[in-house]
Parts: sequence; C-alpha cells; structure tokens
Amino acid sequence: PEQRAAAHDAYLAFVEKNPQHPDAAQALYNAAFASFELKEYERAEAEAKRFLDTHANHALTADVREIAAEHGIDQRREAIVFA
Repeated sequence: PEQRAAAHDAYLAFVEKNPQHPDAAQALYNAAFASFELKEYERAEAEAKRFLDTHANHALTADVREIAAEHGIDQRREAIVFA
C-alpha cells in the first residue's frame, strides 16, 4: 500500500505539471485506479470524474467509467460488511 500511495502521488504530480502531455490521461487513469485499490473511493471517484471531464474521448474512457461504477458497488459492500 505504501508504494501504491507513492505511485498515486507521482501520477498526480505528473498530471499537474504536464496536463497537455500525451501521457497525462494514462497517468490520471493510473491515479484513479490506485485510489480505488487503496479503497479511497471518494478520491477515486473524483479522479475518474476529472478524467472524464478532461479526456472524454480517450481510449481509456470505458475503463474509467467502469472504475467509477465499481466505486459505488464496493463502497456499499464495505458498508454492509462493517455495519
């Protein structure tokens, strides 16, 4: 988890410094996916929304929508498990 969190931060730093770079969309996707894996669902959702707002026509758009959809499912599952 520590390495994943560090990778997440590096991806976002890259996007912030290079928003027009050809790899910015991939980096933002990676950040959203890392947030999801870290069970930081609100952050994953925000990053997925940011991706969709800025890269709506990118090849990864369908994957990002899936991450956003899974966010809702997994968050409800966690609420049930820990209730």
